[in-house]
Amino acid sequence: MQRREGAGAPLFWVHPVGGSTFCYEPFARRIKGHPVYAFQCPLDGEAPQCHTILELAERYRAALPAIEGPLWLAGWSLGGLVCWELARLLTRSGRKVNGLLMIDSTIPTRILPTDEETLNWFLRDLNGGHSLKPEPGASVEARLEAMATGGSLPRGIGIDRARPLFDVFRTNLGTMYDWSPEPGSTPTLILAAREEHTGRRDALEAMWRPLAHGALKVVEIPGNHYTVLEAKYQEGLSATIQQWLSG
Repeated sequence: MQRREGAGAPLFWVHPVGGSTFCYEPFARRIKGHPVYAFQCPLDGEAPQCHTILELAERYRAALPAIEGPLWLAGWSLGGLVCWELARLLTRSGRKVNGLLMIDSTIPTRILPTDEETLNWFLRDLNGGHSLKPEPGASVEARLEAMATGGSLPRGIGIDRARPLFDVFRTNLGTMYDWSPEPGSTPTLILAAREEHTGRRDALEAMWRPLAHGALKVVEIPGNHYTVLEAKYQEGLSATIQQWLSG
């Protein structure tokens, strides 16, 4: 995803755990005055996946287009974590990062989810935040195949598509649980999903405040972790992002 129009410093989005940047396209259309780019995982099952947050950040630093000057970084969920690491890498190399936007990004515990939890989270992510009941089976692969055969997966997704998407999801999820963030100095705005649970804003501030050696602001936005980017919230969220870019 890229839109090159605009005289302002470019904005770079980083994909969430599913690897796709499709969720950011409405904001690329709405945000004015800044070129917009997005980093997406290889989703075809052919290219190798990164296995740590640092590897992802290094891959995207190397992939930055030859644009001089400062830039902005933004990401939802896992994307925010990668942006945090990417901002640190860029700052250390002398590149100015004007600001970092993290949309409901949390630092997970180091307890890896079970295969059952991973499959349930993948299906929910695949289905736009709505849970799907997995079919029984001896393995994750068998259960996905049973769902594809029975037409239980979202429309247009068969096993040939679901299999590499699940591999990307599982690998990216693992990077989150193997990450120990270090302090960063980039000015940071965190948008907390109000409906995720009571006290979400305060929890995210307490989580990130010890690591933020630059300015940190945490504000609430409507929706839960899965719905914050839905169409009904896009106008308000776009205005928030536009205001952040003008700061």
